[in-house]
Amino acid sequence: MKINYKQLLATLIVMALLLLAQTLLADPLVEQGTTNFTAVSAEDLTATDDLVVTDDASIGGALDVTGALGVTGSGTVGDDLTVGGAIFPSFLNLTVTNGSTLTPAYTVYALDSGGAVTMTLAATGTEGQMLILIGDDDNAITINDTNVRTSDGNSKDIGVYDIAVFIFQDSEWLEMLLITNS
Repeated sequence: MKINYKQLLATLIVMALLLLAQTLLADPLVEQGTTNFTAVSAEDLTATDDLVVTDDASIGGALDVTGALGVTGSGTVGDDLTVGGAIFPSFLNLTVTNGSTLTPAYTVYALDSGGAVTMTLAATGTEGQMLILIGDDDNAITINDTNVRTSDGNSKDIGVYDIAVFIFQDSEWLEMLLITNS
């Protein structure tokens, strides 16, 4: 399984910021009514509740997270990344209509349709973004070859239990893998 390191790093940064906010909330300044800070610096920081950061965060040392970590933006890992548990990509069940365009906001889509349809993948994404499409019913869903580079240069048909994996690069979705249920 390929890991979207950008999404994972962003998740780790958000968790660190959550920890920072929890510590700030336990600070006497907060108890006195101070809730906004221009800059915070600490040797060690422990947060015991939610931490929400609405701007950039930089972590110069190790980040240890116990519990769930959620990131809604992007991030960068400049060195090794070790994950001790499972990574669950974002997932959505999607009913596709003929002529629709999918602008991926999730990593995995289980595709349904009311009949045979053709859809297009939008020419937008983040470099290296992974997209997994799973055929979830007996109707044929054709992925138009617009904004897509496939191994054979043609559109792709996704049937029941078929799986197509794409990676975004230079305004196109590159076909990485197609597993067919045949």
